Amino acid sequence: MMIREKGISEIQLLTVERIDKIIFNLFAINPGIREVSITDALPLLRRHGIFIPCHPSDNMPLRNLLRKLEKENQLSLFSLVSAGRKKKNNRWYFTRQDFYQAKQTL
Repeated sequence: MMIREKGISEIQLLTVERIDKIIFNLFAINPGIREVSITDALPLLRRHGIFIPCHPSDNMPLRNLLRKLEKENQLSLFSLVSAGRKKKNNRWYFTRQDFYQAKQTL
């Protein structure tokens, strides 16, 4: 269990852990995948009970979690997330790391 960080709830920490494990397994099962956008990962996360949809294309809960972690300087809680920085918005991705390096963080 991770130590609770300022401004981040226990539920959010558990959500981050679950998402990391799901995405890590996605990369482990599909070695040809190097990167997946959060929009493309959302159906998989929903199948695992994370972020119940209000609308099929609604990825705001995940984006809001990423923004909050970034604001709190806690984005590193996700071991596989990266951002394509833009002037106004970020494009969020889960990016494959070295398989063994990522496994040690889980």
